[in-house]
Amino acid sequence: MSLIGTIIGLLIGTYGEQIYKINVDGATFEILGCDTISVENASYLAFSDNGAFLFALSESGEGSKLTSFRMVGGCPKVSELAEGVAPDPCFLLWHKGCLLTADYTGGSVSVYPVTPDGVIQPARQVVKFHCSGPNKERQPYSHIHMLKIYGDRLYASDLGGDRIHVLAIGGEGSGFTLDHISDIRTAPGTGPRHFDISADGR
Repeated sequence: MSLIGTIIGLLIGTYGEQIYKINVDGATFEILGCDTISVENASYLAFSDNGAFLFALSESGEGSKLTSFRMVGGCPKVSELAEGVAPDPCFLLWHKGCLLTADYTGGSVSVYPVTPDGVIQPARQVVKFHCSGPNKERQPYSHIHMLKIYGDRLYASDLGGDRIHVLAIGGEGSGFTLDHISDIRTAPGTGPRHFDISADGR
C-alpha cells in the first residue's frame, strides 16, 4: 500500500490544557500543520465506531470529566459530563453505543450511555472493586487501569489488587450489563497495568 499523497491525521492527548491535532505527510512523515482542542488532562481518547465523535476523559481527581467532540471542522464540543464521574478515569473504551471507563482512583469500571448525537449521559452502571496489594504505598486499594473486550467478557486490570477482573457482558445492544464473575491473579506486588489477549483467545 502506498502512502504517497496521503495525509494522516494524528490526535495526541496530554496532561495539559489541550489535545494536539496534527496532520502528517504519509510518505515523508513531515508535520504539515498542528491545531489544538481545548480540554484539560486528556490522558486517553476514543472514537465512536462510526468515527463521527471523539471522546476524551479528563484525569483530574475529584474534578474529572468526560467530553465529546464532533469530528468535523474544528472538532466542536458536543457535551461535557462532570457530575458523578469517578475520580481519575484513565482508560476509555467504546462498546455498543456506550463509553466504558477504567477508574484509577475510583477503583471501578463505569458505563456511560451516549446518545446518537454524541451526548454523554450519566453513568448507568458502576462496578466497584475492593482489593489491595503488598505495596502499601501504591496498592492500598483497587486501581483499575485498562479494559479489553474479548467475546462476551470484559477484562479489567487492577494495579492495586494484583489481578485482572473478568466481567460477563449480558443483555442486548446498548442495554448491556456487566457482572463480575472471576479474577485472574498475578504475582503479589506486580500491579498489572496493560495486557493483551492472543488472537486465538488462549
